[in-house]
Amino acid sequence: MLDGGGAQNRCLALRTGAGRFVLRLRLSTLPRPGADGAQELQCQRLAAAAGLAPAVLDAAPDANWVLMEYVEGAMWTRQALADPARLEALGARLALLHGLSPPAVAALDVDAIVQGQLAQIRARGGVDGPALARLAASAAALSARIGAAGVPSVLNHGDLSVANLLGPRPMLVDWEYAQRADPVYDLACLVAYYPELAGQQDRLLGAADLGGAAARERLETHVALFAVFNTLWRLAQGPAHGDAAGLVPAPSAE
Repeated sequence: MLDGGGAQNRCLALRTGAGRFVLRLRLSTLPRPGADGAQELQCQRLAAAAGLAPAVLDAAPDANWVLMEYVEGAMWTRQALADPARLEALGARLALLHGLSPPAVAALDVDAIVQGQLAQIRARGGVDGPALARLAASAAALSARIGAAGVPSVLNHGDLSVANLLGPRPMLVDWEYAQRADPVYDLACLVAYYPELAGQQDRLLGAADLGGAAARERLETHVALFAVFNTLWRLAQGPAHGDAAGLVPAPSAE
């Protein structure tokens, strides 16, 4: 069994006479707000054709299982993000990804993601109403700000963590949350997961062929949005991921 996947997926390395492959099996049966199996496969295949992702060899239509090529390379670590050369390499890969002709897939729908997460939280009775209302209001305000920026949406990986980066190039794996969004969306995911990168925002933006005050402001808005998404996700998953009403304060939309 390979590293990665967490409680959501299981990744198996297969060695056969025909070669080496990876089989990813979905474990969680819960709905995944922001993810769509058919869209995932479409996006990964497009990225694979550009050399950015493992090739999909076969898959269930809903991506409940996916057979893909085996990619040599070590998974990134949090320490790797401290290497400026690694960040430059990652930024260049993201610039290539964001430059692809976007597929005919859904764009980021903040309200649908939030409402889906809220439904799961309410189903398990894990948090009080006012806390959820504050998070939902913050997400709505941040979404309005994103819409007002009027930036054309591009293909984003959507879940950029070190567990989804392989090798020095790197290759991007696990495309469950791929969708069209502002090109800063992937960078915001990374900064939200690893706050120590906040001081590297200009390096990341420059490496991804983005830059300027407007891009920096949009990045900060998307980082705040990811903070809301991540808080709601942890609350929806249950006590093992945190169940305090104030787990993460709703980011300001001012």
